[in-house]
Amino acid sequence: FMEQRPVRNIAVARQLIEERSKSAHSAYAEVSALQSLLSRLQPMFIALFIALLIGGGTSFAAENALPGDTLYPIKVSMNEEVGSFLAFSEEAQARFDTRRAERRLEEAEQLTVKGRLDSETSAAIESRFAAHAKAFEEDAQAIAAKHNSQAAFEVHSNFEASLGAHERILAQLALEKTQVRAVLEPLLLSV
Repeated sequence: FMEQRPVRNIAVARQLIEERSKSAHSAYAEVSALQSLLSRLQPMFIALFIALLIGGGTSFAAENALPGDTLYPIKVSMNEEVGSFLAFSEEAQARFDTRRAERRLEEAEQLTVKGRLDSETSAAIESRFAAHAKAFEEDAQAIAAKHNSQAAFEVHSNFEASLGAHERILAQLALEKTQVRAVLEPLLLSV
């Protein structure tokens, strides 16, 4: 019975063994080719990782920079521009422009408290603030043009509330620190 009905056909078994050895050989060749490619690309991956680590660390450190600091240009030219690029809707862009305007006023407040605010820095802050306020106004008009009056009202209310709070802080600082009152007045008028 076993001779008439063998479990395995020897010819089929040999063919399977040959195919397995060929596929194992080709798999080995593919793995070695992949290892060769990875070994050549490894320095590039390491360099990319280091660049991302340094760039990300620098970007993170720049977030608290003030005008006059070394990392301040990275904060306003890179970090904030990336944030602006990532604000996809008009509402998101208006909120982001509100935040940028707030940041300029916060910088003026911090510099005043630290005694580092001079007329040149104040003028630069005022110029950036005016640009952010103008961008906000354009965003708000775009929102209103889409007949979304509720959203337009909301972004305007938030912007005005923020400006009111910062105006009070700057006015208080101008009263307390009389030596910078003349420097703060143009910024206060702009607010």
